[in-house]
Amino acid sequence: MKRMIGVVCAVLLALPSGARAQSQPITFGASASFLAPVGSLAYRFRPTVGGCLEITPSSGGQPVWSGSLEYFAFDRENTDKLVLTRKVQDAGMERGFDIPLSLLTMKLEAIGVGATARFKLVTVGRIEANLDLGFGVYRWFFSRSGYYDTLRVQTSTGPAIAEILRVPEVTQQDWSGGFHGGAEVRIPVVEPVSAHLGARYKVIVGELWPALALDLENVSTLRMLEIRFGISAAL
Repeated sequence: MKRMIGVVCAVLLALPSGARAQSQPITFGASASFLAPVGSLAYRFRPTVGGCLEITPSSGGQPVWSGSLEYFAFDRENTDKLVLTRKVQDAGMERGFDIPLSLLTMKLEAIGVGATARFKLVTVGRIEANLDLGFGVYRWFFSRSGYYDTLRVQTSTGPAIAEILRVPEVTQQDWSGGFHGGAEVRIPVVEPVSAHLGARYKVIVGELWPALALDLENVSTLRMLEIRFGISAAL
């Protein structure tokens, strides 16, 4: 935790001097996110929710820089994709069977700090549309349960053993860089509170190891689509 606090401070100090030139007002924000995994990560997990705290020092120029602290955890397996395909002899012929991995559990948890540059695209009345580009550093943890089971299938001549699995559990943890890009809309609610809604494409440069015995391929990058909704207040 001490190391994480140090990273937060470093990110805020790294913001351009123009974004820290004034101490007032400072905008504080909080948002909730819907995160949908993309690519090979979607073969392991279903969508999840996360949260983010954000601080934006006063700035009179463009872009507007913000520092953030975020957390999310993918903890629901995509059971539709976690299926083992094996061929078994059935009445003298080879037949393919899809076998659900019902005992498999996995979790991917991440906490990150980052900086985001917000570029104004268009303003209609008091409603503002922005382009967001940012980067961050993430501490992430992944765990996959072991799998010890005899997989049986029903053939035309009776039950048959498709495979005997003896796969040990695995855990991973690492620091990884990441980046995101997207757009948002900010709407004033009541002074000094505003609401924002946006969408981002997020990439964390981390790797999840494969498990060939479970037909789980390597995940080379953690990619996801993020829909965010939050509120902020200038104090």
